[in-house]
Amino acid sequence: MFEVTLITDEYEEGKKIRTRTAVRSILSYQGKLVMVETNCGDYKFPGGGVEPGETELEALRREIQEETGYIDVEIKELAGTAFEQNIDPDEPDTFFQMKSIYYNCKLLSEKRAPGVLDDYEEKLGFHPCFITAEECYQRNHALVEKGFASPKEIPWLERETNVLHKIRKNF
Repeated sequence: MFEVTLITDEYEEGKKIRTRTAVRSILSYQGKLVMVETNCGDYKFPGGGVEPGETELEALRREIQEETGYIDVEIKELAGTAFEQNIDPDEPDTFFQMKSIYYNCKLLSEKRAPGVLDDYEEKLGFHPCFITAEECYQRNHALVEKGFASPKEIPWLERETNVLHKIRKNF
């Protein structure tokens, strides 16, 4: 099991904290990962926030379907976690802390239902793709090196690149 910790900004006493728990899928299919590609040229693991009243696994199934359309998915075991902390770009007096919980999953078939993207996901051109873990890591890493891994640029880029670095040898 892996752990990733990304502290962009150290917590300052007296500041507000906004927390979020998210679930993400390390979804494999025929030796490749199923990733969400954006029009920025980066890749992210399908997943997102756990809503009130939802279990982690319910949220994960919902997020996979919303972002990829795939519905024939087997959720396997917990793979690892990532913790992020930074000053909220929209609220400078608030720290944002997110725990992402990653699960190993397997796509059983290419059966799909319509995806349901949020406005920002649609604007970023979210679409599923099949890619090797190494190629995905190399593409994301190149964007990190160019300076795109910030809460204002591509907020998930550093986290996903670090996770890909940890898991790429297993695929």
